[in-house]
Amino acid sequence: MTNAGKVLSVNGKVEAIDLNGKSRLLNVSDEIILGEVVKSFDNSDITIELSNDNIIRLGSNDEVKIDESILTSESFAEESTIDDKINAIINNIQDQNIELDATAAGDSAVSNSGSSLNDATFIDSGSESKVVADTLNVSREDTTITDSYSKVNTNINSPISNTQDATPTSPSTPNGGIQIPGTPLEPAYTKVVIDEITKENNTSVTNGSTNEPNIIINGHATPNTNITITIPNTNIKIEVTTDDSGKFTANATLPNDGDYQIVVSDGKTESSANTTLDTKAPSISIDKVEVTENGTIVSGKTEPNTEVSTPNGDKVVSDANGDYTITLPNVGQGDEINLGVKDDAGNTAEAGVIVPSELTPSTPIIPDTPVFDSLTITEINGDETLSDDLARVDSDSLTIKGKLENFTGKAGDYEFDITSNIIGSNSNSTKVIAYVDENGNFTFTLDTNIINNEQGAIKVEFDGK
Repeated sequence: MTNAGKVLSVNGKVEAIDLNGKSRLLNVSDEIILGEVVKSFDNSDITIELSNDNIIRLGSNDEVKIDESILTSESFAEESTIDDKINAIINNIQDQNIELDATAAGDSAVSNSGSSLNDATFIDSGSESKVVADTLNVSREDTTITDSYSKVNTNINSPISNTQDATPTSPSTPNGGIQIPGTPLEPAYTKVVIDEITKENNTSVTNGSTNEPNIIINGHATPNTNITITIPNTNIKIEVTTDDSGKFTANATLPNDGDYQIVVSDGKTESSANTTLDTKAPSISIDKVEVTENGTIVSGKTEPNTEVSTPNGDKVVSDANGDYTITLPNVGQGDEINLGVKDDAGNTAEAGVIVPSELTPSTPIIPDTPVFDSLTITEINGDETLSDDLARVDSDSLTIKGKLENFTGKAGDYEFDITSNIIGSNSNSTKVIAYVDENGNFTFTLDTNIINNEQGAIKVEFDGK
C-alpha cells in the first residue's frame, strides 16, 4: 500500500473508503492510502497533507478520491490553471447569459463551462477554489472573485472583455456584478473539551486535589456555542457561551469535601474531568527518636505517600502505610525537632518534640500514657475472639490483634504486659512493644509452645487494664 498523505486536522465524522469498499474513521495523523476515497459527513471537515506537500481540505458532505492524478498535479491545479478555469466559467456565463441558482453545486455546478472544479479547497500555490456551497461574487470593475467566507481572493489575469450586461440574480451584487447564490458553509464543528480545572491562583487541580472550594473551569468548543456545566450529585448547573475563539471559562464552588466530576456539554458532545476537595489537615506524629553516631533518627506516621520536611530542608516521603523515617544529622540531645507535612491538596500540619538530654542511644521515646476505657483481644492468627474468647491455631507463633476502646491518646509504640501458660520461656509473663494507631488498634506477635500444650490461655494488659 502506498502512502498518499496524512490527516492534519479533522472535525466530526470523516471516513476513508478503500478499493474494496471497506471504510474506516479518520483521526489526526492517520495515513491516507493511494486510491482511497475520503468522504465527509454533516458538520465535518478535514485537512490532508498530500505526499507531494500539497494541502487539500474538504467541507461537510464532500468526497474526493486520492489518486495519482492529484499526486502528479494532473487535476491538482496550480495558480494559473485555476485562474484560467475561473475565467472560462465567467466568460461562459456572460456569453450565454446563464443564471445559476442554489442547485448549482457539486460536480454539476458548472457543467456548461467546459471546466469543472472539485468540491475541495486546494491550497499551496496561493489560490483556492471552492465551488460547491459557497457564494461567489464576481466584480467586473476590479476583476476580482471573492466568496462569502473569504476563501477565494484571486486576481483574474485577463480582464473580462465581453461588455454584454448579464441579468443579475437576486439579491444583486454591488457594481453591477453577477451573483451565484448558494448555501454558505457552517463554521467547523469542534467537540467540547475541558482544558483545565484550577484554583483561583491558577494552580491546576485537574484530576487532582484542592483545599479551596472555589474552582475555575476552562475549556473550548465551537465558537459562539452555548455550553452547560454540571456537577453530578450537586445542584450546580452553569450556562456559558464560548467566545469568538471557542474558549469558555466558568466559576464553581464545591459544597463539601469529597470527589467530584465536572461535566460540560454543548448538546452534541460532552467532556468531563475530576477533582477532589480536601480541606482536612493531614495528621503527623513523632513516635520514636534515636540518637546515633550519624545523627538523630526520627520515625512516625502521617498520611500515605506524603512529604515530611524539616525547616532546614531535609525531606522524606512516607510509605504506602504512612510510615516515615528521617535522619537529622545536626540534631542531638536537648535539641528541638520540628517536622512539617503538606498533602496533595495543599493542607499543612506540624509536629515537634525536644530530644531529652538524658536520652541514651537507641532508646525510643514512648508517648505519654493514653486514655482508654478497656482492652479487647479481637483475633488470634485470623480467628476472631469477640464472640467466644476462643481461637484455634496451628502454629506456635501467634499474631494477636486487639483494640483499646475509646482511645484518645497519641498514636505510637506502647508497652503491653503478657501473662500466659504457653509462653516459650521459663516465665509465665513477658512484655511486648506494639504500635497503637490513632483509633486504638494494635498488633503484635508472640512466640509460644501452644502446639505441645494443645490448650492455653493468654492475658494482655496495658496500664493495668
